[in-house]
Amino acid sequence: MSRIIYGTDEKIPGESSYDRCSYKGCKNGKYRLGGRKLFLFPSHTEPERREKWLLNCGNEELRKKADSSIRRSGICSDHFDHTCFTDDKKYSLKRNSIPRPNYPPNLSIDESKVDNDQTIDNKLINRKINDNIDVIFNNIPRRVPRLFVDDDDYDEHDSNYEIIDDVQKNECNQLNNEITHDENNKSIDNSKLYLLKNSDEFTSVTNKSPLYFSTTELMEEERMEEENTEDKNCKSINTSMTTIELLRMMNKEQNKDKKIEKLMKQNTLLRKELKALKQNIRRWKWRRQQKSKFLTHLTLKQQK
Repeated sequence: MSRIIYGTDEKIPGESSYDRCSYKGCKNGKYRLGGRKLFLFPSHTEPERREKWLLNCGNEELRKKADSSIRRSGICSDHFDHTCFTDDKKYSLKRNSIPRPNYPPNLSIDESKVDNDQTIDNKLINRKINDNIDVIFNNIPRRVPRLFVDDDDYDEHDSNYEIIDDVQKNECNQLNNEITHDENNKSIDNSKLYLLKNSDEFTSVTNKSPLYFSTTELMEEERMEEENTEDKNCKSINTSMTTIELLRMMNKEQNKDKKIEKLMKQNTLLRKELKALKQNIRRWKWRRQQKSKFLTHLTLKQQK
């Protein structure tokens, strides 16, 4: 006897909700077009896996039903990954299989629109860069971050630490032209160099996120100062002229001092244990001598 196959929107006489897929938005069923197989929900003995099924199917109405009703409900084979099945026929699931999450429709990706969306995004990015170009250059620091200059020795009007304004303006104008005329959304080169005049010599300083770099340095220095204040055994460190490498070297020296102190404590304990052992040996020898004297005296007394 052949089984009647109905369409997805046709009404089937005697069909119950257990004959339809419980996956939200799915119209498949046992007797529908295609004849999908329904896999029943896990029982109450597997609460974690059952909760994952309920969460991924996206059907909140199913949660309101009794445990027996949830157990009789099922999800069709279209919502499982091919690796979840034991064979290519999709008749049986592997143990601990979980359906794919039911994402909202607005999260689906139309591959035909990817190129157009990317083009629109690129135009928006270029427009955003051009609109905010004045803000970018206003936020460029007029001076190199004072990473290696002591506050007491630094003068805001000291000519030895002034950046050449003409060079900076030329660099900014050049970078502005590159961004304005860049139609292919090329990445901006952040390796522009500031020139620092110090003792009749020019030193180049790389401008790679200067605010972030200086903040990190200052936080590292403050952390070292706090550690030196809390630890009385640490040496006082003047962090005004230190660098990251120097701080690391000092940390290594402090760790060596701690290890030496730990070894000295262990040595003291071992010396105490050795002293106690020597005392026990002396007591044992003394008792042995007393015992031998007593035995000798007892032997002489018996001979008499």
